[in-house]
Amino acid sequence: MRQLIQNRKSGQVELVEAPAPECGPRHVLVRTLVSALSPGTERHMMKLGRQSMVRTALERPDLVARVLTKLQREGLAATVRAVREKTGQTVALGYSSCGRVVEAGAEIDDLRPGDLVACAGQDFASHAELVAVPRTL
Repeated sequence: MRQLIQNRKSGQVELVEAPAPECGPRHVLVRTLVSALSPGTERHMMKLGRQSMVRTALERPDLVARVLTKLQREGLAATVRAVREKTGQTVALGYSSCGRVVEAGAEIDDLRPGDLVACAGQDFASHAELVAVPRTL
């Protein structure tokens, strides 16, 4: 399955082959027909991916506060490890799409394969051929 991702460290955006998501009991597996692009949001994500940690800290004091809280609770080593892990990740781009249901989770009784649905939510309705989205989204 193809998916659009961004490397948080380099800011590079790529179309990659990714494993298909699994359909959990409260999720719906959807084959994407259309994925909405928001130029402002997409451009902002690319800008964030290219800027330094210092610039991010200046623009996002809420993240600095979270890092400081983690530092107080878990110590320096754990905090450094968590920040490196987070900044080295790739992130799926997109948050709005529509498509056809491929599979509905065991706890979902109102959607069937073939149904047309709209999907929303960062980390769920990404720019990908298949998405697994919670029923509430």
